[in-house]
Parts: sequence; C-alpha cells; structure tokens
Amino acid sequence: MEFYNSTNGPYWYNNANWGKGLPCYYNWFGVTCDNNDNIIKVSLSSNKLIGSIPESFGQLSSLRQVYLKTNTIYGSIPQSFSNLTSLTDLNLYSNTLTGSFPEILFNLTSLQSLDISYNSLAGQLPDKFDSFTSLT
Repeated sequence: MEFYNSTNGPYWYNNANWGKGLPCYYNWFGVTCDNNDNIIKVSLSSNKLIGSIPESFGQLSSLRQVYLKTNTIYGSIPQSFSNLTSLTDLNLYSNTLTGSFPEILFNLTSLQSLDISYNSLAGQLPDKFDSFTSLT
C-alpha cells in the first residue's frame, strides 16, 4: 500500500481492489502472483501514477516483471531495487526519473529487458553496461 499511496493511487485510472486485503487473494489490478501468493509482476503502465517509488518496493523479492511505463514517476530508482534479484523485465520508459544511470541495476543479473529511456536521467552509461549478459 505504500506504493499505492506514494504514487497517488486514489487517482489512478484503474485501482480496482487495491487496499482490499491481500493483493493475491483480492486480485489487485496490475498485480500478478504465483501459486505461493508471491507477487511476481506489477503492470501499471499508462495508469496515471504520479509520485515516487518507495524503498519498500524492493521487498518484493519474488518480483520478475515491472511495467510502469508512461506515467509520472519521479525521483530516482530506489536502492532497494538491488534486492530484486529475480527481476527479468524492468520497463520505466517515459516517466520523469532523475539522476544518473542507477548503478544498483548491475546487481540484477537475471535482467533480460530494460527500458529506462525517455526520462530525465543524466550522464554517460557506465562501462559496466556489458555486465548485462542476458539483456536482449
């Protein structure tokens, strides 16, 4: 719920069932769970999210896919994203993220797809970019 509150959840285009009990049991819109009730996917693209991603997002240790493109997410990618070691897809395309390329992403060795374009990130891509051996 911290994510919901920090991204102006009451005003999302679709916030069906958010805040009702457990996300997997109540089928929160944009949340997919595995058979063990672990959140494995968050897909809230073009849903009028406005705000920042809280550090607590990194506690979703089973998360494999994050699709938050085309919203108004600002600030930086939280350091806690380094805990998302199962993450294969991260799409934050077309938001208003700031800062330099988030080096914490280099900890995500399972990452296969990354799109952080059309944000306000500055600076050069780090030389370590070739460490993403699974990226397509």
